[in-house]
Amino acid sequence: MLNRKELIAKKRFFVKKLRDRNLTDEERRKIGYSLMYITSILTENENLLNVRLYNFIDKMLFGELSILRSNHIQDIYEEMPVDYDIKLDDDYYYYLYQILNNIKGNDNGFSNDEYKVTYPSDEQIVEVSKIFYNDLGNEKINELAKRIFSDSSHYGFTDLFSRLCRYSMAITVYDLVFNKPYISVVRTNDISSFMSFNHEVMHGIDFYASQYQINDNYSYFVEIPTFTIDFLFMDFLDDMGFDKDQVNALRRHKQGIDFNRVNTLYNTITDRLKDLGIKEVNENNKFMLKKVFTERLIKNTLHEESYVIAYGLYKQIKEDKEKGLDNLYKLIKYQIPNGQLPDFSFIGFPKERILDLSKELANQEIICKHK
Repeated sequence: MLNRKELIAKKRFFVKKLRDRNLTDEERRKIGYSLMYITSILTENENLLNVRLYNFIDKMLFGELSILRSNHIQDIYEEMPVDYDIKLDDDYYYYLYQILNNIKGNDNGFSNDEYKVTYPSDEQIVEVSKIFYNDLGNEKINELAKRIFSDSSHYGFTDLFSRLCRYSMAITVYDLVFNKPYISVVRTNDISSFMSFNHEVMHGIDFYASQYQINDNYSYFVEIPTFTIDFLFMDFLDDMGFDKDQVNALRRHKQGIDFNRVNTLYNTITDRLKDLGIKEVNENNKFMLKKVFTERLIKNTLHEESYVIAYGLYKQIKEDKEKGLDNLYKLIKYQIPNGQLPDFSFIGFPKERILDLSKELANQEIICKHK
C-alpha cells in the first residue's frame, strides 16, 4: 500500500501527463494549480526547485509566474492569476470600513501566554478531532469528516516549519484535478496542535461539500466555517477535560492575532484617507473609500468580516444547536455568485446584523469568558 508521499507523487505524475492533451484554458488553469499545490506538499512546502516543473507550471498559467521567479511559493500562491474580480459598490466599501472601525482599539497584540509542552502524538491529535466532529451534532458534516479520517493520505504531520506555513502552523492545499484536499500540520508539541489540525479538517470538509474552485468568490470567505469550528472546538477542549488555563491561553492567542490585524488594516486605510484630505468617513464621502482599498486590503477586510460572521454562527449554535449547525452546513454548500455582492442573509446575517456583531466583538473579553 502506498504511503501518503508516494500516493501524492503518483498523482502528480498523472497530472503532469495531462499536459499532452487538448485542454481548455480552464482545464489548463486547474492543472497548474494542482501541480503547484501537490508539489508544495511533496517538497515540504519549500521553493519550487525543479526548474523544468516550474517552467511547465509557468506555461500552464500563461506566463504569469515568470515575473515571480525570485519569490518563494507563498508569494506565488498569493499572486496567482484569477479570472474574477469581486464587485463592491460604495455602500459595501463603507460597510467594510465600519466593521474595522467597530472592532479597532483592542491593541493587545499577541497573547503572552505560554503553552505547556505535552508532546501529543499524531494519533492523539487525530482521535480528538474525530471525537469532536462525531459529537458536533450534524450528520452531514460528520460524514464528510469521516471521509477525511478514513483515508490517512488526507493529512500529514511534520517537524519542519514550512515557508508556506509562515502565517500559521498548518495548511490545506487542494488537488483540483482529483478533487482532494491535503492537510499538513507542523508539530508544535502543545495544545495548539489540536486546534491547527481540527481547523484544517474543516477546510477539507468545506472543500468536499462545496467543490469550490480557485476563481470562485467563495474563496474569499473560506475561513467562516473554520473560525466557527475554532470557537466550538475550544469549548469542546474544555468539556474534554483539557487544562482550562491552556484552553484560555489558546483563546487569547487566537483573539490577539485577529484584533492586531484589524488595527493594522484600519490604520492603513485611515492613513491613505488622510493623504487624500479625509479625516472622517461618512455617507457623503464614502465613495472615496474605493480609492484607498487595494485588492489586498479588500481580501484582508473580507477575512475580518468572515471572523465576525463566524462569531455570529457560533452564537447561533450555542443558542439553537440544530438551527446553527444547519446554517453552517448551508453556508459550506452555498456558491456565492461571482459578480454579485456577498449577502449572508440566507443564514441570518444581513449587513445590519453583522455590524451589530462587530460592535459586540469590541469587548475583547466576550470570547474568553469560558473559565
